[in-house]
Amino acid sequence: MLGAGGKLGRAVIAAHPGSHILGVSRRGADVWVRSWHWFDRRNCQQLSRVLAQADAVIDLCCFDSATAEGLLQACPHQLPLIFASSIAEREPAYWPLPESQLGPEPADLYGQGKRAAAELLLHHWQGPLLVALLPQLVCLDDRGEPALAYVTTAAQTGQVALAGSGDQQIATLECRAVARLFAQWLANPNGKTRVQLNHPRPQTLRVLVDALMQGAELSPQIVIGAKRGPHSGGDEPLYTGSMTQWQGEVTMRPLTEAFAQLGRLWKHNDFPDHPV
Repeated sequence: MLGAGGKLGRAVIAAHPGSHILGVSRRGADVWVRSWHWFDRRNCQQLSRVLAQADAVIDLCCFDSATAEGLLQACPHQLPLIFASSIAEREPAYWPLPESQLGPEPADLYGQGKRAAAELLLHHWQGPLLVALLPQLVCLDDRGEPALAYVTTAAQTGQVALAGSGDQQIATLECRAVARLFAQWLANPNGKTRVQLNHPRPQTLRVLVDALMQGAELSPQIVIGAKRGPHSGGDEPLYTGSMTQWQGEVTMRPLTEAFAQLGRLWKHNDFPDHPV
């Protein structure tokens, strides 16, 4: 697993109990992994040595075509690969359309890099490949979860500002739901496909923030019109109407339950301590 030290990496590791995970990261981590390899993935020689021991690859930290090219050079043999991309590959107007209609190159540089990497891998990877266009991710085992900025602001000021009107649906998933989808695909990897992930029953930003506040036992004044929220330097990934999504056979709990649980964890300072 490349980029195993992040929040999605923790969830993916937890979704593979009993597996011998080879974790590649540039920094320390306190997650459940049996074998750590500390180096910059751009070192193809070291990366090749690790991949020679693997029977599948999950890449959580490929952000451009140069990094994808390095992976192709380091892994000449056929392995199943999951590439964690982003819905930023597409402009929001195209999110409701099938993945075959990607639309024009996104204006966002991050999205441009992700699309370039995905295209390179789709054309040249020799084994089964899943390119997963991920929405915003919510992590319930991290005191640094960006959504908690709503709670801390509410506790300090008595107000919460929402991006947009507050009535737009937010593209988001729990990390653990994504991890289960990855595990499902790896159980029977085949073909090459690009899929867009989202919750089958999305909620508006206002509803999710309300659930978060209820869990935290706060009653702030809700104001609208914020230019951005806590999850990114730009606009929140909001959309209206339908959005195509792939959810495999994984049952996902309502997002309001996840946000309420996050609020309770904050209220009681009950975030888990990860084993070293």
